[in-house]
Amino acid sequence: MSTPGNIPSANVPVRRTMPSATATTDDIIVMADNIQVCDTTASQDTVLPDLAKHDKVALPSDIEDVHERLDEETTLDNTLVCPLMEIFPQVCPKFIERICRGKTNKPGVLDSLITVILEQQNYPKQQKEPSPEEKMYAEELAMLKEIFPDADPSYLQVHYDRLSHKPNELKIFISDLLETKKYPTMKDYLRKQQISAQQKQYTTDFKVENFLDVIPDPIAYFEDPKRKGAIIVDSESVHYAICFLQNQFSRVSLRIIRRIVKKHKHNCLAAYKELQKVNPKTYRKSKRGTRTMPEVIQNIPLLQEIAFIEHRDEIEEYLKLRKVQEAEEKLEAKEAGLLQTCSCCYDDEVMPTDIYECENGCVFCKDCVRICAEIAFGEGKLDFACLNNCTSHFNLQTLQAVLNPKMFSKIALKKQVEEVKAAGIEDLETCPFCDFVTIPAEEDKLFRCLNPECMKESCRLCKEPSHVPLRCEEVEKEDNIKVRTYIEDKMTEALVRKCYNCGIKFIKADGCNKMTCSCGALMCYVCNQPVRDYKHFNGPGEDRFD
Repeated sequence: MSTPGNIPSANVPVRRTMPSATATTDDIIVMADNIQVCDTTASQDTVLPDLAKHDKVALPSDIEDVHERLDEETTLDNTLVCPLMEIFPQVCPKFIERICRGKTNKPGVLDSLITVILEQQNYPKQQKEPSPEEKMYAEELAMLKEIFPDADPSYLQVHYDRLSHKPNELKIFISDLLETKKYPTMKDYLRKQQISAQQKQYTTDFKVENFLDVIPDPIAYFEDPKRKGAIIVDSESVHYAICFLQNQFSRVSLRIIRRIVKKHKHNCLAAYKELQKVNPKTYRKSKRGTRTMPEVIQNIPLLQEIAFIEHRDEIEEYLKLRKVQEAEEKLEAKEAGLLQTCSCCYDDEVMPTDIYECENGCVFCKDCVRICAEIAFGEGKLDFACLNNCTSHFNLQTLQAVLNPKMFSKIALKKQVEEVKAAGIEDLETCPFCDFVTIPAEEDKLFRCLNPECMKESCRLCKEPSHVPLRCEEVEKEDNIKVRTYIEDKMTEALVRKCYNCGIKFIKADGCNKMTCSCGALMCYVCNQPVRDYKHFNGPGEDRFD
């Protein structure tokens, strides 16, 4: 058996005796040093009675209790604790107190403690319990979002924040939304989120490689004379483009910039090129201050065009280097005899990296597979057969490699929907307005589409747009509405008359057929002819009906 003074081996259990509640700090320290080590080879008869002499065997949790008692008896300098709590309000106060115990506010001590906290990456943070007001706020906002599940959550939160302290106005706001259904939808919200991510792709997170994945040949694309300008004539897009051009040409007056943008029918690239040729004699005497660009814009083509203008030199340099690299690789492949022949267009100098195979191994170039896949999908096909008319097909991995991301995502989504439908899953339902499928709750009368491009609510019984609270039979079908409105329009046209003098339209409420317009003109209500007196009309017992 090992003696207390020996260093225990890794396989020997350590037995510690818990101090009593009345022990002093010095006693605890002595006990911590007097660690008894038991040999695991000793018999149970020897070990167990020895353990029985002690009150308790200390476990890891007991050791933590020892530390806590040590902390309580160690002096604490509040002149260290308070500044640290102010500097690090997010740090757990107990952690700050622990590292401060036994230390006094001497020169350099506070700085060393700040360093300890900064270097401690996973320090315990203060858990803040939400106040009753915060809990109520979260619950009421969640209820509001449940009432309008298809509404833009940010829109609901803004108006709830505005009216949360005005209960009557909040009730009116909710009633108006329920009645009119006029609010930004979840579809609009998701589109904004998507636009925000796309906007970063062409602004703060711009990378040439990602840009070329979207527009493989940007120079040919943007320099195409047949291409229309990216700016859709809306105030938001025009304002964004003019702000950009103002920052690019800070010495050109705003009047000239507006005139040139309008001249080129809001084509940003064409306006940029002409502004580069503006006579320096017309420049402003001093540079204009930098204009702040709008944070969010929905015109992604405009962002693409501006990104091309800003990074054109970088894009051209990248394309130049890539072209040289591809030429070198093709020359090396040709010398090594690695070039292959496409079985469709018979190009015999196709790089191995541009060769794609069907599942039977027929080889084709990238362009042939891409063009044929796009044509097949346009015809409504989802199985892309081999171009050699063999019995095989191209798999999804091949299609993903040759198609642009947008086209491939449409094909993949369509195939998933068809596979789910073919699986014969019970209670599976499809959105009447798109291909989204799901299994709605049995008690739910509405089908809520979660496709970001649709987001419509429809009745599960009649497959029409949601008509809550009306029943299906109480809602007119679209065809019935067309018939009814057609008849009503024709009946209205039969009653309406038009003044021959001023053109105003009117109907007869009561009285005889001699009509007097507000302009003074007289006319017959039956035949629409001008009249002067009652000679045009039948008297009692007469037989004129013209």
